Amino acid sequence: MSVLPGSILLHGLRKPALAAATAVAATGLLAGCEFHRYSCSDGQCELTSNSYYEEDLDNGDVFELVEIVPDESVTVRVERTEEARLSPGESADVGGHTVTLTDLSGDTAELHIDARLDTYDPDRGPDPFD
Repeated sequence: MSVLPGSILLHGLRKPALAAATAVAATGLLAGCEFHRYSCSDGQCELTSNSYYEEDLDNGDVFELVEIVPDESVTVRVERTEEARLSPGESADVGGHTVTLTDLSGDTAELHIDARLDTYDPDRGPDPFD
């Protein structure tokens, strides 16, 4: 039996259509993947993401990457109240933290967060810095 190049043999049958459909499906799944990379040390945080992301900063404040407009801007929020829209290279004080959009390539945003560790919320208990 001869088998055409590029086809697969499944239980004695050639299935080039199955191989092509599998490749297309796998490519489609990879194209829609969300990813996030976050690291923080001594209040200096780096985030790379291509979709919504939420993280508790070292002082307990909730940081959110709310929206990415590809190649234009991102919207960030702290404590679900203070919000800023940033273009590449811009910084803003958001909830007492300095947030900088260091790069925006397509829908992939890279942010630097200077997470102030001395911010204090009276609803969280005694100030650990007193």
